[in-house]
Amino acid sequence: DEDSGPWTSPVALGVYRVSFSRGLPIRKSSERDSPVVGLLERGQYVEVVETQVKGDRVRARCLVSSDGGDSMSSANGWISLFNAVTGSSGASAVPLGAYVAVAESGCTVTDGGSITSKVRETLARGSCVKIVATRIEDGEVRGLIATGGHVTLISSEKASATKGIQRIQEADQATHHLMPVPCGIYQIIYPNGLAVSAGVEEDTPVTIKLDVETRIQVVETSVENGRVRGRIVSYVVKNDKRKKLENGWIDLFESSRRWCKFAFA
Repeated sequence: DEDSGPWTSPVALGVYRVSFSRGLPIRKSSERDSPVVGLLERGQYVEVVETQVKGDRVRARCLVSSDGGDSMSSANGWISLFNAVTGSSGASAVPLGAYVAVAESGCTVTDGGSITSKVRETLARGSCVKIVATRIEDGEVRGLIATGGHVTLISSEKASATKGIQRIQEADQATHHLMPVPCGIYQIIYPNGLAVSAGVEEDTPVTIKLDVETRIQVVETSVENGRVRGRIVSYVVKNDKRKKLENGWIDLFESSRRWCKFAFA
């Protein structure tokens, strides 16, 4: 018998970081034998705007800021995102979900995607927001906040062009202004235990209450009223190695209070 699924998920658009150690060639078209127009080094960020399946590869059309300015056109083309057979990936997506502001001076939120757009507010260090989309603007990785506005997630030195094939150098001085809340295994540290709710909103029905020191597997994060919430799919109680399935949402932390601690990915 088959379960209810889902069995597939779409390949996300947005910003990716090149993770392949030897970098990735940028080709003129989605065909894998089309001319090479550029080379991406490991650590370079690109914006994926379209995907296609070509044989066993998922190909992605990407925009690259490569001329030291605001232009996104000098090395645009197609890269291999991952191998559908082996599961190996040449680039990893900048994650969506809950983020925490880590910049000492806070993070500026603008109305539009550009860093020169009208300032909306400033996030104090420790503030939690939900990022629902990413893009590259003015050479920076920008995130769209669920409640409105755009914020710089990552900034780095501008890449420089070389003669011949465009070679995009790895950013040596990448600065993270907000950090994603990781998925993985968390441990409940709140003495009274925590309730698991059916939905991400805190006023949805409680499905189960878990005791302190229970370990939970978090697969997705969100932010509700400044509080980071995690979607769990299983848990293990103290002194019991058996994993039990449970699908719901639980409080992780907020800027001044913590209910769970991260154990491992």
